[in-house]
Amino acid sequence: MQWMLAAYAREFNKRHKRQGNLFHTRFYSKRIASEEHLIAALVYVHLNPVRAGVVERATRWRWSSYEATIGAVAAPEFLAVDSVLELIDPRRESAQLRLQVAVHETRERDRMPAGVRHRV
Repeated sequence: MQWMLAAYAREFNKRHKRQGNLFHTRFYSKRIASEEHLIAALVYVHLNPVRAGVVERATRWRWSSYEATIGAVAAPEFLAVDSVLELIDPRRESAQLRLQVAVHETRERDRMPAGVRHRV
């Protein structure tokens, strides 16, 4: 990933006659350490377009796998929904519900004022 982004940044800078960092921070990866961490990572990914203000709800982002993962729409063949869900819970319906609840609760927390959200 770093190689790809660095190559793109060099070409972009050359084309636009500029220098310096193109991306805010360097790409990094972190091993998923627990079931809770996995759910938090999925919630983070699914809420990115919402938090960026592109859509109002995670289900509205057309490029997301969220609706297919929670079973709201049929998953395309290339999407390994069951592989992700079984990491959350061996029972498909339970895993889907846990993900939905986590997305909903996180979105509700996002809407709270900072002082309430962080229990200050």
